[in-house]
Amino acid sequence: MKNTIYTSLVLITLFLAQSCTQKPELPFKRPKFVTSPMDTAYSQIRPDTQSFTLKHDEAKLITTKGGTKLTIPANGFVDHKGNAVKGEIELEVTEAFKLEDFITSGLTTTSDGKLLLSGGMMNINATANGSDLELAPGSEISVVMPLMGQDDYQIFTGDLSENSINWELDSTALEQDYLIPVPMELLYMDSFLMWGEIGAWLSNHLKNDGVSLDNKQYENSLLATTEFRDRVGFIYEMVYLMSFVDNERYYFNNSTWNYREFKPNMTAIILYLENKDKPIQAVDSLVVTSVKQHLDNRNSDFERLYDKSMNNKYHYGFLYWYFNHDTIHPWESWKNLFVAKLDTILTELPGKGKVKVIDDYGVDLNSPTAFTELAAKGVSSREIEDILSYNIKLEAIIEKLRRQKQAIEERQKLLETYETTSFAINKLGWINCDRFYDDPNAAPAEILVNNTGQELEFIDYSLVIPNLNVRLSSFVWDDGQYAFTKKEGPYTKLPIGADAVIVGVSIKDGKVFYSSKKIKVEDKIKLDMNMQPIPVAALSDSLASCLSS
Repeated sequence: MKNTIYTSLVLITLFLAQSCTQKPELPFKRPKFVTSPMDTAYSQIRPDTQSFTLKHDEAKLITTKGGTKLTIPANGFVDHKGNAVKGEIELEVTEAFKLEDFITSGLTTTSDGKLLLSGGMMNINATANGSDLELAPGSEISVVMPLMGQDDYQIFTGDLSENSINWELDSTALEQDYLIPVPMELLYMDSFLMWGEIGAWLSNHLKNDGVSLDNKQYENSLLATTEFRDRVGFIYEMVYLMSFVDNERYYFNNSTWNYREFKPNMTAIILYLENKDKPIQAVDSLVVTSVKQHLDNRNSDFERLYDKSMNNKYHYGFLYWYFNHDTIHPWESWKNLFVAKLDTILTELPGKGKVKVIDDYGVDLNSPTAFTELAAKGVSSREIEDILSYNIKLEAIIEKLRRQKQAIEERQKLLETYETTSFAINKLGWINCDRFYDDPNAAPAEILVNNTGQELEFIDYSLVIPNLNVRLSSFVWDDGQYAFTKKEGPYTKLPIGADAVIVGVSIKDGKVFYSSKKIKVEDKIKLDMNMQPIPVAALSDSLASCLSS
């Protein structure tokens, strides 16, 4: 008995000794901005960080000042040890949608030395009890993010380390794999008119056959999606092509021709109607296969007639108009050109999934209390997250279509492009909607900058290409000059001839020094920049002015 008591006392003593010697673990912190000697000035004009308070067990829809919409999952966060977090959670969102935001946040637009064209950047973070959190395994945040005017975006993520950031293509940032139907009247208010007489011709034939693309019977189907609407031009081409081949004798046996006088081949449209419950790219494939077979089946007779009429451009109007207005293509050459075009359809046109429709259970999904109302109806947390995520994407599509419709109705140019991108993330930190700069004119361009003004210990020089939404930060070379490409490692090729701005900012003895100069990107440029003091309050306006003009 004495031995047992003694052993217990020893264990307690050891535990207390270890507890006294172990230091409490510091809160986990994920860097938000690149730190530099410029922080004194930049911190005053950086984009604001917006904070939102969440309950750990409720999904929530958040809309930021910049127009970003996020669906936050319930029970979706863990601490850096993987433990579930309960109680209140602070979500922080920082949006960098302007070029001056890139500069003041220390964000560049390169990935392993390759130039990126940015559509906008964003930092998403979550904290509890002063410590940064992670997304729990299997949890994700759905994001609908405004864009800065580019297209063909991919999602990149970046972690700040050693006061720099390198963007990496993120395969975990997923786009939706389903299609969202929208009100038909927003899709087809002008779809036939944009194709002129050919569109009106097809529209009339479709209606005579009892098929109208704005018919309410197609609500919530494949035909009620923007992905299908984007295919209307392609479908018209297929209809016209197949109709032309079917009526080749009419073309070649008449001195004049009129497409109104023969019935079109509607196979391409009918295939979409009959397979509207299949993934859209699967139906694309059916249409492409059908057109190829049609060409093959009509090949011998049409080839003979086509070659016979080679001296009369007007008689093969569509083929002549479609490919080249100056050159007559032999039948086989023309056919190969068209087949090559068909083979690119599946990759060029957007969308790959089936149509998805959700049940809102009679709840206003844009209401701040949507989660509570859905939960009261017995809807599971997982389904609520799916419903809210779906809804923010639907609302973004509808808003864009409404703006387009208003511009058409008012016969005005759409001055403000309303573009968004939808994706899901399963990790926090910086996100960048980018595309690689792929231009044969890109080449090595050595641009050196020398400070000729007051002696300054550190200058943050930026090379900004406004039209491409590109920002490169400078490196100090051995001779004290600043450059925008490293002497070693990956070499960033630049767009030769592009309009650019060199911006310099420094701080000394509490004063801000600034200079900017417009250039054309060329190789072997050497610039002298005379840094002049300006009030800290004027720095934001100075950056905005030089980058927008």
